[in-house]
Amino acid sequence: MTKITAHGIEELKKQALENPEAVLVLADALQSQSDPRGEFLALNYYLEQNNLSLEQRADYFLHRKKVYQQFFRIESRKDRFRLQNVFYNGWFYTVDQSMELLDNRRCHTQDQWLEWLKSDENEDKWHLASGHLYHASLAALHYNQDHEDKEQQNLVQQCRAMHTQDFKEDWMMTSTRIIYTPEEPDIIIPDYGSVQQQEINLNLVGPSKFINKESKLEQEIKALLGTSDLEEVEQVYSDLTGQKPYLWGINNKPIEENSRALVLGVDDIINFSDNFNINAVSFVSVTRPSRGWSINSKQE
Repeated sequence: MTKITAHGIEELKKQALENPEAVLVLADALQSQSDPRGEFLALNYYLEQNNLSLEQRADYFLHRKKVYQQFFRIESRKDRFRLQNVFYNGWFYTVDQSMELLDNRRCHTQDQWLEWLKSDENEDKWHLASGHLYHASLAALHYNQDHEDKEQQNLVQQCRAMHTQDFKEDWMMTSTRIIYTPEEPDIIIPDYGSVQQQEINLNLVGPSKFINKESKLEQEIKALLGTSDLEEVEQVYSDLTGQKPYLWGINNKPIEENSRALVLGVDDIINFSDNFNINAVSFVSVTRPSRGWSINSKQE
């Protein structure tokens, strides 16, 4: 069989972004080259269809986890954790996460962080993570926490412990901006301020609630975290923090446009309980800490 070229893969990736069913063509192409990522894509596609029986879903879910462990890798470098083959936005990426909070642990508003990232102080060219990138990375760590390779397992646990501490000590800033509008659909911008920023139009206004498979929040969580798998979201954050994930939004349309920043973390003041908050109502004037993130489609 003729080996598919890198250009051919890129073309199939573009088609898959435009047509979800084209993912299966990309999956077949990768599997024909004995690339386990192809099987992962196929399993992920079927899990997203929501037409599997509970038994089938459990089997697919477990098998996808085992396949993920075949190609996911994590490294500990001088100043960062490097995650290889994180499944994000339909493909697999290298994601770096700084071991230290940025700017000597100082807190900034979302706009202040964007200015700091452009400054000479940001010597390592870090970025903020969107809600999408945060979740993709935390999901990768979740599925690989019992990796068969004990060294990999240990590094995964170290990285997870870092995030657990972050979320329990403060709410972490993301690059996701939310603009609530008086009448039109609200605007979600996952990579606000970046050259590749794109807008998602969706009415986010509604009652705050816990996130689980009965919550019917697939569209809202897809816009904020990049996945419609509510069962996965519940597992990832409950396991990481010991608290149930909770979408905190606004209940009524604003009189005029109102911008907010997406922040993530456990807080027992706002909701008077230790929920893991996916907080879509944080004022843009509020300061929060951040880790440094970078993402690259090339694998080492």
